Amino acid sequence: MKKLLIALGLVLVFVMAGCGENSKVDEAYFSNICGTYDVVEHESDDFDRYVGGWWALDIGDFEGSGPYLTIYDCGAGNPGVEGPIVALDESSVSIDCSEIHDELPVGCWKYDEKTLTMDYKVTDEGIELTNNDFTIKFKKRVEGE
Repeated sequence: MKKLLIALGLVLVFVMAGCGENSKVDEAYFSNICGTYDVVEHESDDFDRYVGGWWALDIGDFEGSGPYLTIYDCGAGNPGVEGPIVALDESSVSIDCSEIHDELPVGCWKYDEKTLTMDYKVTDEGIELTNNDFTIKFKKRVEGE
């Protein structure tokens, strides 16, 4: 009996270790930010701070991939940056962005070799993402618009 309990304990440890990949993603906060958003264009004479009106944001569980975030370049027809959400709490979200498809939505945002981390704030209109002290506002897309 003791051997059986030890074996079951080891199985439980292995199962929990395998499921721990997204354990840094708080599901309550994830469900609060899921949706499709359109950027609020930000005019600027500084190219690194100009945010074009062609960007869109999708946050969701796409095709069973788990929590995922895409900042999509509607003008080019492809994601600018996308990846699985690897960490999410009440104020920040991080994605594995090993591949930057095109570019970040604004020149002053920064990321390391593998991760893009953004502070976020949910507003009445949508969501604001901040990186490197620069905020981009996104308006929640309403069905039928």
